[in-house]
Amino acid sequence: MKRYLPLLLICTAALIVRLGLLTIVDFPGVADPNHYFNMAVRVVEGHGLTIDYIWQYNVPPDDIVHPEEHWMPLTALIAAVPMSLFGISVRAAVLPSIAAAVLLPALVYLAARQWKLSHAAALMSAAGAAFLPEFMLNSLRTDTTIFAAVFVTGALAAFHHGLKHGSAWAYGLCGVLTGLAYLTRTDGALILPLIPAVIIVMALVRRRADTAFRPRWSPLVVVGFVLAAAPYWVYNLNATGMIGSPETSDMFFFTDHNDHYAYGRTFTLQTMLEAQTFGQILGKRIFEFAAGIRM
Repeated sequence: MKRYLPLLLICTAALIVRLGLLTIVDFPGVADPNHYFNMAVRVVEGHGLTIDYIWQYNVPPDDIVHPEEHWMPLTALIAAVPMSLFGISVRAAVLPSIAAAVLLPALVYLAARQWKLSHAAALMSAAGAAFLPEFMLNSLRTDTTIFAAVFVTGALAAFHHGLKHGSAWAYGLCGVLTGLAYLTRTDGALILPLIPAVIIVMALVRRRADTAFRPRWSPLVVVGFVLAAAPYWVYNLNATGMIGSPETSDMFFFTDHNDHYAYGRTFTLQTMLEAQTFGQILGKRIFEFAAGIRM
């Protein structure tokens, strides 16, 4: 038990610092966090996953008040829970974000130990997760970052456990957490193609290394993912006539951030190639990839 005392202190310090900062929080954050807060308020007030303003025209709505067809729902639903209990306020809305930020160091420690880092290195990783400025900021806003970090870390740790021990429940848990990551941010679904890629690589290298490899129950990842995501797909199909966001298929062809707000335009591979040369497109993607690695 003494071995885990430093981890407990890290998590406790993460909680204390955030509760202290919570006393000066009175705004959910600009842009995305503000939107999730607004949607959470509408959920609490009984209007469901709707918004009462128009910010993009990918599929022009029939009315100002309309079902949300772009943002993933989980962050708003999570923020709505404490507001339904303690009243509508920013401080109530960010309580789950703070709880997630306190849980994250423990998950990071678990993952680090799974990957055979030393106890000291795992504690340093946990401390980094607890006090990284990006995580500190987003744990005090109604944003997706901290929840995505928790779900993705948990999913990867569960997958590692399943791969090593052949545990069916671990694979299923990986799928559910991947589904929750997807319901937080659409890019959370990128874990799904990662699973077979890792299994293929492991199948190639295990002959040259003493590595546990038990992928028999790995299809349960897909089962868990579908179970987690299916309610949202059904809701979205009934509300908007589509399973996912209509803008998701178009945004791959955007050449400028302001394309999100374009009215009466279509975006295809042809329009992207007309707006930029292949060299410009390639340079932009390389820059974005490098920026993602840096983050």
